[in-house]
Amino acid sequence: WHAALNSRGEFINATSPTDVTEAMRRILAAVNEGATPSGTIGVTGARVGTGSLTVEPSYESKNNGTDWYGRLNGYRVSADPVAGATFTWAWDAATEIEAQGAGGRTIQFGTTGASVVPTVQGFDAGSVTLSTLCAASDPLKTVSCTPAAISALDSGNMTLGRAVAYLRGSRVDEGALRTRTTVLGDIVNSSPIISAPTDDYGYRSLGGTLATSYAAYLATKKSGGRSAVLVGANDGMFHVIDGHDTTGGEEFYAYVPATSVGHMGNLLFPYVAADKNNQKFEHRYFVDGPITVSDVHMAGGWRTVAVA
Repeated sequence: WHAALNSRGEFINATSPTDVTEAMRRILAAVNEGATPSGTIGVTGARVGTGSLTVEPSYESKNNGTDWYGRLNGYRVSADPVAGATFTWAWDAATEIEAQGAGGRTIQFGTTGASVVPTVQGFDAGSVTLSTLCAASDPLKTVSCTPAAISALDSGNMTLGRAVAYLRGSRVDEGALRTRTTVLGDIVNSSPIISAPTDDYGYRSLGGTLATSYAAYLATKKSGGRSAVLVGANDGMFHVIDGHDTTGGEEFYAYVPATSVGHMGNLLFPYVAADKNNQKFEHRYFVDGPITVSDVHMAGGWRTVAVA
């Protein structure tokens, strides 16, 4: 006890296996708490000029490991021959997405059957069921995640519509559902990529008609394209965010892949003090891998494609 006190640590008086389990969960939750930079920063282009932007992801865990949330800050970049590069904060995507509201976001999800090509639908109560959110066959689904367990929330009054609205970013039911610091999930291993309309992947070197058509595509993209920030988060979504250097941060589009939708129900369960360190919510890594962007020639024309 004195050693724990003097080292500012914690003394665990465990008298049963349950006490040991709860103590270890409390220790692991404490280790994860605190703001943490994540992934790597994303930048536009190889040179700094007008409109240059960099984005920096971070995440944090609070409330006994039940509130994992993320931020994605955009900074304008300018160059000075004496001072070097300077960074000026421009926007926070978490704030901008929340301002859009649950009804103002374009979110879709995919499901697969016999074909690996997903069927894509709007992520809303008309297309999703509670069984979709807690698929029995999903290996990442927690034991607690069942349609019945979701319906039992808020004293048995939880509905599919309220659950889906929450997952889309509504805060109305926080408390009855899990409380979040931001509606943007934690960004841990997914490094954001900035896709700019001036990006040239070098395919004019192919020669012939492909080179000619690619040159035309570059011109079209440059004149009418928009910069976008692409990043995955552990809210189960792949986010496409406005990458403008001054007015960006708003979400263009979000996609819940088929590999995530079956355990989205895990995100609903609130912190319950009586459950101590045995909470129903368990953090899962959803859309947490690397992202690659390139121009590709497919279906008779050039397109810019992201693979995550």
